[in-house]
Amino acid sequence: MAAALPALVISLDYRLAPEHRLPAAYEDAVEAVLWVRAQAQDPAAGEPWLTNGDFSRCFLMGSSSGANMAYHAGLRTVALELQPVRLVGLILNQPYFGGVERTPSELASEEDVVLPLCANDMMWRLALPKGADRDHEFSNPVVAPPRPIRLPRCMVKGCQGDPLIDRQRAFVKMLEEEDDEGASVVAGFDEGGFHAIELFDPGRGQALFAEIRDFISSSVVDATAAS
Repeated sequence: MAAALPALVISLDYRLAPEHRLPAAYEDAVEAVLWVRAQAQDPAAGEPWLTNGDFSRCFLMGSSSGANMAYHAGLRTVALELQPVRLVGLILNQPYFGGVERTPSELASEEDVVLPLCANDMMWRLALPKGADRDHEFSNPVVAPPRPIRLPRCMVKGCQGDPLIDRQRAFVKMLEEEDDEGASVVAGFDEGGFHAIELFDPGRGQALFAEIRDFISSSVVDATAAS
């Protein structure tokens, strides 16, 4: 994907549950953004390979749990002074959300090959703060959406065969209804498929890369016009 995109890609390391429960991963993602800001503020002392980057055109991206991280890191970073870094967009591929009340797509996933319901529940038990249920804001942002939501333009990608598809649709609806800043949401939900399909199907992977390229290009154009 890094080779397919018109971008420099930084992949962060972060603390893992259950030894480090949420929000540890979100905090590490924010630290990565602040590291990029430090590179932009003092290029001479930074990483040479970043000197060709445009820090005014930055995106946060994640897939599955990484998309959950990108969303929560986005909420945190938009409240910070990031200059000369400018966050232009979020790219959320099959974002991983949950909730106490089962959705129809979750109820149908007991025998799902990639994400069976029992594994889904177990991962939330291991990742959420102790004592929290799946309606915690880290898992289910739809229950109590942060107000106002001040995020840049968002791309949300999913597919019908993903047990999390109902959560993802509800998340898109929340963004569209609650974002008083008017940031656009570009949502695409494919027929069929399954969770993390791009890791198994090269054709779907290439199609995803193409959609991300288009989103990056259009978001950069919009950001340039707005400035």
